Amino acid sequence: LITNRIPHENFIFPSRMYKDKRRQSGVIHRRCTIELFNTFDFITYSESKNALFCLGCVPFPNTSHGRPKKLISEPYSNWKDAREDLKQHSVCDYHLSSMGQLHTFFKTHTLKELSS
Repeated sequence: LITNRIPHENFIFPSRMYKDKRRQSGVIHRRCTIELFNTFDFITYSESKNALFCLGCVPFPNTSHGRPKKLISEPYSNWKDAREDLKQHSVCDYHLSSMGQLHTFFKTHTLKELSS
């Protein structure tokens, strides 16, 4: 899950339609982009849901700050606001705590494999 968080190189992300009054058609197509993975190293992509999840918050949810759903128990696919929403998620206390647990788990697991 951690090492295969980005779809294969030739993967074409499906698009979603959003209303856009500026366009003659009244809609704009948006999709997930590889740039999101380069900017936010904590996201993983689900091809079956065409959505993102948080690598730290899904396996190590921190419910001490309520029960956040976006990127955790619910898939995230709002491509229009993705950059801003992911930026906000990246600084939340619950996210930082979950990522700390993920890094500790990964480090422990890696050291365990090396010692075997």
